[in-house]
Amino acid sequence: MSFRLDSKKINQIAFYILMAIAATVLQTVFAPALGFGAGAPSFGLVTVVCVGMYAGYDIGAYYGAALGFIIDVTAGRYVGANAIYFMIVGLVVGLLTNKVVWRNLFSAFMLFAGASALKAFYLVMWYGLISFRPEILLPELRVWVLRMLATAVYLPLFYLAVRFFCRRVDDLE
Repeated sequence: MSFRLDSKKINQIAFYILMAIAATVLQTVFAPALGFGAGAPSFGLVTVVCVGMYAGYDIGAYYGAALGFIIDVTAGRYVGANAIYFMIVGLVVGLLTNKVVWRNLFSAFMLFAGASALKAFYLVMWYGLISFRPEILLPELRVWVLRMLATAVYLPLFYLAVRFFCRRVDDLE
């Protein structure tokens, strides 16, 4: 079995790379100015949810892992934490979209809420059980709540943009 890249597949990969770079620039440069208090919106999470909805579970997982790794490297925190989290989100959203959930804005909000709950669980596990720093858990959860509220405000805009571009990427030659 051989794996051959045709021009359509190369164009799709280039598109997703450009979208990951744009989401990273938005996340690191503009997001702190658009948030509520200490919570800057997570544009990366929104794009991973939307790409998982429209491109499928495989591309959603690859895109999530790549975008999470880029955000990990540019943010200077634990390298791999966002990569694993975004990869799981892209995979689960893609699988749920193929089997259970319709592709609409309400479903995007529900999948985003589920991904946000997964992040809260991750924070509780990391700071409460793994790193044994429960004093950091409450401030992190406060920032997380503000961040998710700020992200929910921008979700419809990103949903419409990613839906538009994912439909166009299927038409690339």
